Amino acid sequence: GPTTQPPCAPDCPKASKRLHVDMKGTDKFVLSWKDGNTVIKTLDVPRHDVVSREGPVKVVRFPELSNAIAAEWREAGSHQSPTDPARDEAVLHTDDATPYAYLIAAIDSVYQVERPLDMVRGKRTQVPAFNVTFAAAN
Repeated sequence: GPTTQPPCAPDCPKASKRLHVDMKGTDKFVLSWKDGNTVIKTLDVPRHDVVSREGPVKVVRFPELSNAIAAEWREAGSHQSPTDPARDEAVLHTDDATPYAYLIAAIDSVYQVERPLDMVRGKRTQVPAFNVTFAAAN
């Protein structure tokens, strides 16, 4: 039957686009900007695991991923103004077999992208451009 919900007012929350980071492949990352279920853009990023040791700890980095995410955010990020306190959203897709060090490396790659934010009393600071969440499925 007909819907009885009133039309949405101008201040209704709008689903904003998110950057999906798929790390399930061993040879590439797949970055996808999505607005809901609609794919806006997809980009393959070569995966080169840079593994080193810092004392007894194995450290993994993905420099190409960090650079690609930074470029994508500069081109398409929604929250770039220093007066906008909101962050863009990144969703990490992985599988159960991904080692912890590799998960941390992917999250770090997203958090390396920073932007200026105006704080109280005119102070400006650098903050991560994204919040990172894990995909619930797939």
